[in-house]
Amino acid sequence: MFKVVDQLICWWPVTVEEPSPAKVGQMVEYEFEIRLELMSRDETKAQDEARQAILDRAIANSSEANLRAVKKELDAFDDASFARVILGWRGIVDADDQELPFSKTALGLVLRRDHIRKGIARAYREAIGEDKARLGN
Repeated sequence: MFKVVDQLICWWPVTVEEPSPAKVGQMVEYEFEIRLELMSRDETKAQDEARQAILDRAIANSSEANLRAVKKELDAFDDASFARVILGWRGIVDADDQELPFSKTALGLVLRRDHIRKGIARAYREAIGEDKARLGN
């Protein structure tokens, strides 16, 4: 039976690749899971419009100084967007192989790596079904 709920929360896998610390020139694939709250259609639309407004400022003024300012604002916007939808994780450990508890501070550390940001963004798109067409489903 299909259940309609106000907040749709789910666990979703995230896959990231990193250079192998042991094998020169090779990548290693890692997977962890994030607990996501999927935004409503209205919230998604508002987020998309706010992000586009930031990008439009780059189009309106392509000076180097403005592009740097827009990039900084866009990164902050994206960080806040990730913090809005990511409620937890499992399968992430620290340098000593100890479980890294989820917190907004720990999330900030994780988001400093572009390949992880891209993996999380891809996982969110998959969770809301935007990648189904690409996957041939």
